[in-house]
Amino acid sequence: MFAATRAFAADDPNAIHVLAVPIDLYAGAYYAQDLGLFRAAGLNVDITTLANGGVTATALAGGSGDVGVSNTVQIATAIARGLPLTVIAGAGLYSTRAPSTAICVSKASPLHTARDLEGKTLAVAALNDQSTVAMKKWMTDNGADYKKVRMIELGYPEMIAALPAGRVDAAMLAEPWQTTARNGDDRLFAKPFDSIAPEFNIGVWATTRAWAQAHPDLVKRFTTAIYAAAKWANTHHEESALILAKYAKADPKVIGGMIRVLQSTDLPASHVQPALDAAFEFAQMDRHMTAPEIIWDGK
Repeated sequence: MFAATRAFAADDPNAIHVLAVPIDLYAGAYYAQDLGLFRAAGLNVDITTLANGGVTATALAGGSGDVGVSNTVQIATAIARGLPLTVIAGAGLYSTRAPSTAICVSKASPLHTARDLEGKTLAVAALNDQSTVAMKKWMTDNGADYKKVRMIELGYPEMIAALPAGRVDAAMLAEPWQTTARNGDDRLFAKPFDSIAPEFNIGVWATTRAWAQAHPDLVKRFTTAIYAAAKWANTHHEESALILAKYAKADPKVIGGMIRVLQSTDLPASHVQPALDAAFEFAQMDRHMTAPEIIWDGK
């Protein structure tokens, strides 16, 4: 898949091969493509859709794409382990005003506090990812022991089925599955990302340092287009839902009815550092990293 796509860029100095994921957090490239913003910036962008952002870092380091999207902690962890990556733009934000990831429980559940989760089973999409770090920090901040929670990996559709069946006691659900759950037999239990910060970057756009150094103008034009798409998406939820639904192969009504992500229009260090601090605090990363270490400085 990658090899065939890479061929298109061989003789085009304005070509960028982008690795994207069809969820609201990471959808900026789809919006920019469909709105013609990449084209307006003089870019020839080819998008490869990935199932999730977990493989982005290794794909970029291996030359399978020029620019890709993933979560802040995954990219920072890859950098800490020696992969020559750098962050060039922000993607989706977590905001307490638009909590697109949250813990849900059944409406009949007796769980109400962090300590109530002790001894219970919590479903997560991936063990030891940014969501799991948030859950650990939220429980710790609220006087509970996260080590007493049994965490299991489940896909979001499986979580939706497992909650009412009682196979899990709680589930960390991202959109659109969170809204699906809350429209059914489940309720919001907690917003664990609030424990990291009321607003911070979950998603970021990254590339290799070598590619950024060789293509500073492409980096600038890509970032300009992505942020223009973000400004549009933040005020055009109905129209952006149609674009996202097309690439996600989802029902536009489901996308339109969910809690929409706030898209980044810049990348201040203050939106990056909280996730890095939490990841180190809970041993997600071997060393503490600072935002300037992972954000492209143009050099």
